[in-house]
Amino acid sequence: MEASGAALKGKSLIGQYFGPGGRLAELLPEYEHRREQEEMALHVMRTLSRGDVGLFEAGTGTGKSLAYLIPAALYALGETKPVVVSTYTISLQEQLIGKDIPVVQTIFPDLKAALVKGWRNYLCYLRLETALSAPGDLLEPEHDRELSQIAAWARETEDGTLSDLPFQPTAAVWDEVCAESDSCLRNRCPHFERCPLIRDRTEMASAHLLVVNHHLLFSDVAVRRQLDWSPDTAVLPGYDTVIVDEAHHLEDVATDHLGVALTSRGVAQLFGRIYRAQGGRGRGVVAGLRRILSERGAWERLTRIEQELIPAIHRSEAAVDGVLSLARRWPGERIAGEDAARWQVEAALPSRAAVSEVEALAAMLEAEAQDLESDGEPEGAALTLIAQLRAASYRLRALGVSLQHFSQLDTLEQVYWLEREGGIKEHVRLLSAPIDVGPLVYEWIAAQCRSIVLVSATLTVDRSFRYFKERLGLHGARPVAGRMDVHELSIASPFDYESQALLGIAVDLPDPAHPEYAERLPLALETLVAASRGRALVLFTSIALLERVRIKLAPALRELGLELLAQGEAPRTRLLDAFRRGKGAVLLGTDSFWEGVDVPGEALSLVVLTRLPFDVPTEPISAARSERLQEMGRSPFAEYALPRAVLKLKQGFGRLIRTRADRGAVVILDRRIHEKAYGRVFLDSLPPCRRISGDTSSIAAAIERFLG
Repeated sequence: MEASGAALKGKSLIGQYFGPGGRLAELLPEYEHRREQEEMALHVMRTLSRGDVGLFEAGTGTGKSLAYLIPAALYALGETKPVVVSTYTISLQEQLIGKDIPVVQTIFPDLKAALVKGWRNYLCYLRLETALSAPGDLLEPEHDRELSQIAAWARETEDGTLSDLPFQPTAAVWDEVCAESDSCLRNRCPHFERCPLIRDRTEMASAHLLVVNHHLLFSDVAVRRQLDWSPDTAVLPGYDTVIVDEAHHLEDVATDHLGVALTSRGVAQLFGRIYRAQGGRGRGVVAGLRRILSERGAWERLTRIEQELIPAIHRSEAAVDGVLSLARRWPGERIAGEDAARWQVEAALPSRAAVSEVEALAAMLEAEAQDLESDGEPEGAALTLIAQLRAASYRLRALGVSLQHFSQLDTLEQVYWLEREGGIKEHVRLLSAPIDVGPLVYEWIAAQCRSIVLVSATLTVDRSFRYFKERLGLHGARPVAGRMDVHELSIASPFDYESQALLGIAVDLPDPAHPEYAERLPLALETLVAASRGRALVLFTSIALLERVRIKLAPALRELGLELLAQGEAPRTRLLDAFRRGKGAVLLGTDSFWEGVDVPGEALSLVVLTRLPFDVPTEPISAARSERLQEMGRSPFAEYALPRAVLKLKQGFGRLIRTRADRGAVVILDRRIHEKAYGRVFLDSLPPCRRISGDTSSIAAAIERFLG
């Protein structure tokens, strides 16, 4: 009876906000009661109050943001720790901060929310001052104009973050003036009082809701894991309650942040920051050190720099390049099986030498920092230099850890691979990632979270959460960490797909693997977009195919009077703005356009999925995970490749209907969905709507009739 009473109380409380005469109806003139939204809000509140794990698939139009934000506000206002709200796309972060959270704050005036950005998004006034005061020490002369522009902006800006800068700076310049956690002086900095990062971190410390992105969240997870789940602040303040929207990305983001990368670009950048001799003079931190010691007349220490420190820098960089050279000439992409054993033999000596050299150099830089500190109360340039020397020392030690990681391969738990970029001196990336990230995500949830809510429009495959739960280590009947029950809820979209959407399946094109497919695709697209009078988003899985189609399609669309927009011609946001404004535009996009595109109304009346979005099977992580399933006697295709493709297809389909008034068609130009047995899994995972199969011309005619 007690549990039943609590459930009734919770339902009544949620009804006060989401019901037909509730607070949202009072505040929002356009508000319409949605049973689905109210149901989701009730289950989110129960998950938070009970301290459980909640998996919620909420179809498009549910209003999921408010459905988790209002329960989060109710919960956070009564707690001492903030609720972390994590999203994947910038557009959703902006929507939460600019639109949804202000509505929630109208209901709860005491609620404080903070948008949390990573350190490198912020300008560091001290680093800018250092770069301006020592021209040539850190940057090339051609960067002087850009540095002056940043300085002019710095005098005017109140925001102080990269998104407020009126131009896109080059990476080399921003790298020298942005905030960095390992070189920050905190309250010893002369600019502490006006520092934009400190301002936002101070607000963050008192916020009830912290809006972050998945990458920042898992940067925090990676640090806390290294600290054995210390309760202290890592990247984020202490938290124990998390709401993850766009949660279908969680496995991939966790894979990125719980892996290791050793890159030739990163190594060159690190050593370039320490010291680089160019044009008869030196640049970098050691050049600054040399200048200060010269001004002080510290000739003995200057001699030590010339005779010991600079040669040690050259030795260290050469030693690390010995490992990278092995990677450059290594045949193939993956390092697995017998190749892994051969790698360890060949990498052992150069890795050991490189680790020894970088650790010795790190100690020397730390010693120089200590000497500067012992000269008296350091200030100004000396204070900055001490921080930079220690930051370089810290990064060298981290480089040593990475070198050690790649000298002793654990192929049972990790996948190792190489990525190369051509050029005079080929750049190489040596990478590793967990084969199974589920146990690591489970470890984080069990150690760090009291409750966690995972939300997305696409979590189920064939109406089951099984795949998603297994990938995150949440499968099985047992509670997480013995205390958190896992709850599942799939909420259908309130939209009437039967009347609003038409699904066309073309069967007249060859299999996408056939050479003729690419030849015939432009004509098929021309037929379809003519029927819809443009207003079409065409989604590809390959940038090469997109470019090939763009070239062939452009003249035909000009004749039809339709504007062609293609990924790569302009930034994504500008392309989407042009598409929304255009009258009959056709937009071609790949991976990033399969989701996060929100174009309500007639501007988007047709979505074309050129092929089923399977991962490339030879991609190292996909290949390693497939091999692991094969070793377990399971089907890599049915249990990994197919579910991933289904979730992506659902995202692409979801671009079409964004409001109750929208109407349009989705066309799939991949005959496998009609011919292969697995096609049923794709189709059964989509919302129920009118379907038509046939040749492209008959589908185009049906679209024309459907759109009226």
